Amino acid sequence: MSLFNPIASQYRRLMEVLEGLPAMPLSQAAKLMRVSTDKVAGNLDKMKKKGLFANHQPFVHQGIKMVVLDEAYLPFAYVCQEGDALLRDTRQAMQLLKDASSPTERQKRYSSARSKAFSSFMRDITDIASPTWGNTLGDRTRSFLRDLIDPSDIVIEEVGQAHEALGVMTSLENYLESLFNALFAHPNLVTSQMLPVLQGTHRDLNAYLSSLPAARTGSRSWNAHADSNLRRIREDDLPRIAALIDDVNSSTGERKRTQKKEDPLLGELAQEIYRLETLASQLPSAGIAVSLRNIAEKLSRIRNLLVQYPDKLHMSCVRSLRDSYLPMTDELLSKYMQSLSLSSPSAEAAVKATEQVFSGVLPQALQQIIDQLTTDNAIDMRSQADALVKKMQLDGLLPYNFETKNQAKAQPKTQPKAQTKALMK
Repeated sequence: MSLFNPIASQYRRLMEVLEGLPAMPLSQAAKLMRVSTDKVAGNLDKMKKKGLFANHQPFVHQGIKMVVLDEAYLPFAYVCQEGDALLRDTRQAMQLLKDASSPTERQKRYSSARSKAFSSFMRDITDIASPTWGNTLGDRTRSFLRDLIDPSDIVIEEVGQAHEALGVMTSLENYLESLFNALFAHPNLVTSQMLPVLQGTHRDLNAYLSSLPAARTGSRSWNAHADSNLRRIREDDLPRIAALIDDVNSSTGERKRTQKKEDPLLGELAQEIYRLETLASQLPSAGIAVSLRNIAEKLSRIRNLLVQYPDKLHMSCVRSLRDSYLPMTDELLSKYMQSLSLSSPSAEAAVKATEQVFSGVLPQALQQIIDQLTTDNAIDMRSQADALVKKMQLDGLLPYNFETKNQAKAQPKTQPKAQTKALMK
C-alpha cells in the first residue's frame, strides 16, 4: 500500500459517491480508489477489517462488474447495469439512424436505388419463361426509366422510415433518463418489475438493430421485420417504462407526505456527480477527464457537508451553487460535447475555453464553497458567479438567456413538471 494512497483516503473517496449512489461500475470504483480493478475487492476487505464500514458491507459483484454498498442494493445495481447498457445501445441506434438520413447517405441511397432499378429491369428482360413478357415490356421500360432518372419515391420512403424510427429512439432515451434521474435520487424505490421491463426492451432494441444491416442491402423482407420490431418498442416497451416512471414518482410523492421533505439540491448533486464520473470515463482526453473527476470530488464533499449540516442549505454560497454553478456546469458540458463533434475553428476555440473553465475557474469556485461550509465564514458569492456567467456569455460559451432560465427555475411552480437530465451524455 502506497504511503500516498492509504486505505483511509481510498475509503473517503469511495464513500463520497456510494453514500449518494449505492452502486457504481467496478472501473469507476478503481479510479476513485486509484488502484487496479483486480485490487478493489481486496482493499474493500481491508477497510472492513479496520471497521471503516459501520452499517454496510460493500462488495464487488464480478458478474455485473459493479461495486455495491450492501446486499440490499443489489436490485438497484442490476437495474443500473442493464439500464446503462440499454441507454448506450439506444444512443447507438439514434446515431445510425441519423447517419442513414444524412445528405451523404441520401446520395448513396439514390445510387443504390438506380442500381436496384436496373437489376430488376434486367431480370424482367431475361425472364423468358413468362408468357406475358411481351405485353408488359412497355410498362416495365417506362417504370425503369422513371426510377433511373428520379428514384425519389424509393429514397423518400427509406429516409422517412429512418426519421420515424429516430423519433421512437428519442422517446426511449428520454424515458430512460427520466426513470434513472428518479432512481438516482431514490435508490430504494427499485421494484421487481423494473429489470424484466428493461431486459425485454433491450431484446426488442437488439432485434431492431440487427435488421439495420439488412436495410443497406435493399432486402424487401427488412421493411416488415424492422417495422414489427419498431412497433413493439413504440406500443409495448415505451408504455411499460412510462408506467415504471409513474410508480417511482407516486412512491416519491408518498414518501414526501410521510417523511420530512428532502431538499432537491441533494438529488441534483448526486445526479451531477454520476454524470461527471461517467463522462470522465468515456472522454478520450486525459486532461478533461482529470478535471471532471476533480469537480465531481468537490461536489461530493459539498453534498456530504449539506447532508451532515442541512441548516447550511440556506447559506448564500449554496444559493450560488444552486442558481449558477450547477446549471452553468450542465450548459458547458452540453456545449462542450457539441463542439467535440465539429471541426471548425470556432468549435476548437470553444473546446479549449471550456477545458480551461473546468480545470481552473470552476474548481476554484467550488473550493470556495467548501471553505465557507467548513468555516461558517459566509461570503456573498453571487456577484462573483454573475461576473463569471457574463464573461462566458460574451465568450460564446453560454447562451444569453442563461440567467432568464435560472430565474424561471427559481420561481414557484404552479404545476408539477417532469425533470429530465441527461445520463453518460
